[in-house]
Amino acid sequence: MRLIPLTEFSGTLSNRLHISGRTGCSPDGSPFLNPLTLFWTASGIECAVTEAELYADIECDYKYYRPWISVWINGKRTARFAPEKGRSRICLVPSPAPLTRIQILKESQAMAGDSAHRFCIHGFCTNSGKAVPDIFMPLAPKKYLFECIGDSITCGEGLEDPVPGKEWNSAWQGTRNHFAMILSQRFNADISIIAQSGWGLLCGWNNDPHCTIPPLYRFVCSLAKGAANREAGAPQAWDFSRHKTDAVIINLGSNDEYAFRAAPWEDPASGKTYKLHGDADYARLKAAAKNFIGEIRRRNPQALIIWCYGMFLTGCMDLFRSAIEEFRAENRDDKVRFIELSPMDDTTAGAQKHPGPLCHKEAADLLTAVLLKKGFKQTPKIGTPLF
Repeated sequence: MRLIPLTEFSGTLSNRLHISGRTGCSPDGSPFLNPLTLFWTASGIECAVTEAELYADIECDYKYYRPWISVWINGKRTARFAPEKGRSRICLVPSPAPLTRIQILKESQAMAGDSAHRFCIHGFCTNSGKAVPDIFMPLAPKKYLFECIGDSITCGEGLEDPVPGKEWNSAWQGTRNHFAMILSQRFNADISIIAQSGWGLLCGWNNDPHCTIPPLYRFVCSLAKGAANREAGAPQAWDFSRHKTDAVIINLGSNDEYAFRAAPWEDPASGKTYKLHGDADYARLKAAAKNFIGEIRRRNPQALIIWCYGMFLTGCMDLFRSAIEEFRAENRDDKVRFIELSPMDDTTAGAQKHPGPLCHKEAADLLTAVLLKKGFKQTPKIGTPLF
């Protein structure tokens, strides 16, 4: 078999490979392809292959948390697994077929707690002697780009069955039946997720003030540490001017709400204790939400911004609703919306006491209604529907 490196998919052949999610880029805006490192949940590649047996040449590493990936063939997930460390090949198309649409997605989140965690794709392997344009067909561009910002819910935690054990495990996270993936299919939209389990606006679930999403927003993936991730562009500033977002969907705040009832967190370096409590911290949380919307608006001047809440906890519902309404009024911005989502119950909960597939579908239905009302157009279903 011969290796077709991803670097061959550049210039006039760039329409033969679609990349989802934030990646490191060269000064001209082209993504790093030697190799392509996938950082965030649901980041991946898509291609369409005709009359060729095909494998992917991949590489992964980790110290604590294994990267999980999935393979989708013609819109249906056919494999989900955690690759072994190092470089390996995975079978995508075992025998030549008229036309096969392939996606490889990263299932697990970027790992703030594991600087070795990384998954990348070097290229494709095939036994076909044909040139790249004769194997890989052009892809129609996605109609929209939706950016989804959040915590464990947006990381897809609970959508996969848990692995036995008491320690947190990256295997619990998945993309199948994820509300963002449902929206992607309904609107033929590209999805870019920025999310980290347990993180919030002011602090994480345990009151750790270092675990906050807003400082990450302007970078490719600044929480991914380690030399290999730095080389892949993780700390780069994200060029919003080259990536026009049509809608930004924020599903954030549950961990801040939980922190009000959680024990204080002590910084092991300084010995200082942190704890959210009382009206002053509720006011800080409201101000943080408004500030974050302002940051998103500055980076995405034309995008529809939707703040949604309620799939997991509901105690801060009125706080976030008020924050969005005040921002709308103060900035005369009618492209900012708040949506109350349906809370999970015994029939819609998934693994690890997180929202399951039915709860994600309810969220996708509510978001779909808002997008349609704001002029977004649904497209015919591609491949096998998720539901």
